[in-house]
Amino acid sequence: MPAEEPKKASRTRQEKYGAHTGMIHSLLLSSRGTKEFFEAVLQKRSQTELNWLFGIIDFNSFSGKRVLEVGFGAGYDAYAFCKHGAHYFGVDIAFENAIRCIKHLSYYNLTPQVIQGDAENIPFKNSTFDYYFSFGVLHHTPDFEKALHEAARVLKPGAGGVIIVYNRNSIIYWINIFLLKYLLRGKFLRSSLSDVLSEIEYTHSECRPLVRVYTKRQLRKTFEKTESNITSMKVRKLLKEDLPRLKELGTLFYNLIPEKIFYLISRHVGWYIIVEFCKK
Repeated sequence: MPAEEPKKASRTRQEKYGAHTGMIHSLLLSSRGTKEFFEAVLQKRSQTELNWLFGIIDFNSFSGKRVLEVGFGAGYDAYAFCKHGAHYFGVDIAFENAIRCIKHLSYYNLTPQVIQGDAENIPFKNSTFDYYFSFGVLHHTPDFEKALHEAARVLKPGAGGVIIVYNRNSIIYWINIFLLKYLLRGKFLRSSLSDVLSEIEYTHSECRPLVRVYTKRQLRKTFEKTESNITSMKVRKLLKEDLPRLKELGTLFYNLIPEKIFYLISRHVGWYIIVEFCKK
């Protein structure tokens, strides 16, 4: 299925505020897009930023299975699924990402089946997929519960998936965003907390994206209203680079902190909540 031109239909608030974006690498790739840069980002993700992801998701297990990713961006995880033999399908609200993803995976003779679409209105029939995956996307959707209903709808009975969203009970949220940026820098005097949250994302437009953060409790309550059960929840992702104020203590002290310490802390107050679920 080739990438399709975006339809001129009613747009969700998510698209109105700017198509969802992931890490800053996606923005850089929009201007570079070379195989070398794509591989450099893959290496950084697997060795530093998201090395925990491959311990949670066994990409080797998806060979021959129909996988749907909602919000594939530049195609980093699409590459992992396709590389390991999955029948990969992707939906992304930004048509440019479909073009970008196809280009990147073509370097490896991989052909992702991608389409422009909305997490709240997935353009596939009921009970189509064996696995649903969405990383860093659903915290941008206006109707989170509806997106979860859609995830269950397109999954086969008993099939499962993973969503990864921002964690409200994290160091990044309470220290970097709320304390340092919102309170101490005085942004609360002229901006809402929602506006400050939107500033953490990088977009191709002047509009700010919708950004939300969730607690485990909120996620449990929302999933209880859907056709899926949560099977596990984990918290991950905290790097030295995530705490820029730490550098003021001195380069030597900063570099002496073992990466393992950050990993152990991230399991409790990391930036991402990883939710594994199964359709009832």
